[in-house]
Amino acid sequence: MSWCRRWSARSLVFLVLSVSSGALAQGTVTGSTSAPAIGPRVVPGSSPNTDVEVRSYCRYVQAVGASNSALLFSPTLFATFSNIPTSATGADDSLFGSSRARLQAGVGVSPVRIYRGFVTNDLAKAECRRHASEVRTPVVAPGRLVNERGALVAKLRVLDEAIATGQAAREKLRAQLETSLATVEEYGTLVLQLDGLNEERGQTSARLALLPAEAAPSAPQDLAERAAAEDAAQEAHARLRRSQAVELDIRAGYYRIFGVEQKLPLFAMATLEFSPGWLWQSSAEASARQAHRAWIKARLAPRAPEPELHGQLTDALQATQRRSQEVASTIADLDVRRAKAQGVPGEHAQHFATVMWLQLAKLRAERAYLDEYAAALRRALAQLAAKP
Repeated sequence: MSWCRRWSARSLVFLVLSVSSGALAQGTVTGSTSAPAIGPRVVPGSSPNTDVEVRSYCRYVQAVGASNSALLFSPTLFATFSNIPTSATGADDSLFGSSRARLQAGVGVSPVRIYRGFVTNDLAKAECRRHASEVRTPVVAPGRLVNERGALVAKLRVLDEAIATGQAAREKLRAQLETSLATVEEYGTLVLQLDGLNEERGQTSARLALLPAEAAPSAPQDLAERAAAEDAAQEAHARLRRSQAVELDIRAGYYRIFGVEQKLPLFAMATLEFSPGWLWQSSAEASARQAHRAWIKARLAPRAPEPELHGQLTDALQATQRRSQEVASTIADLDVRRAKAQGVPGEHAQHFATVMWLQLAKLRAERAYLDEYAAALRRALAQLAAKP
């Protein structure tokens, strides 16, 4: 009588195993756990070495500014040697007189060039400030409307619970194996199922760890600092451009005409040049400043989502919901068969029911992922509909 019960139990086990294997294979073919990420990629707001980058850039622009301003601050040394006709000196009244050698040497300074040196240093500081604010308030694409982080966390939660249950079942089965209440095949099957859950958990954890970080929106004070830094840089550029309209050179030094008696061989002269175009620079600079502010404001404004994004989200939601329904149907069918196997008396049927429960854990984890991802898609559609 006992062998008849054992034979009937094994027959039921093989029947349920064949049905469950076919259903699991069908579930594997009809869909996958991975869902596409909808939305543009997130551009990182700043590098991990932001402070080092800013300091290095500031040292660079300020060193370049110091190099340029050194030439502007410094006086110029000059020397000229030429021949002039003697008639220019009053020493010869003939029409074709001889010439005299003339030497000029001295130093020249330019208040305008000194002013440009100060403006150049101010421009370097303004560029340093502008770059620092640009790094801290970067122009980035809008963040992902849909992020699978929550879905992956939900999947990991189910897998962790299943792995804990599977480990307890493995320890129990190992003890039964030592007392001949379980077979090596049953123990190996359970261990393989548990290893599959651990592998799935490792892959899911890796996907979660590799998700790009969402760029946080820039704070209002950072945006205000960016606008002020841009204005300061543009103001320095404008001052440097407007200074090009005026040139003032002051020269003095030694002046010698050889062969001519001079009481004081010195000279001094000042040269002033002015471009009337300076009168039209004011309006052009005002237009440039206004256009630059509008450009920066447009770059820092949140980007509108693509027109086709709503359709993509809707299609993704429908596909995710359809797959979730398929997985739920498979889980319900296999859970009924697992319950029937568990109701069969005997340790072998109980061992198979445990293995089948571990197989179902993968499907439950997939369903948790799909349900959470569908919820994220619905939130994204609602968020998109709320935008003007």
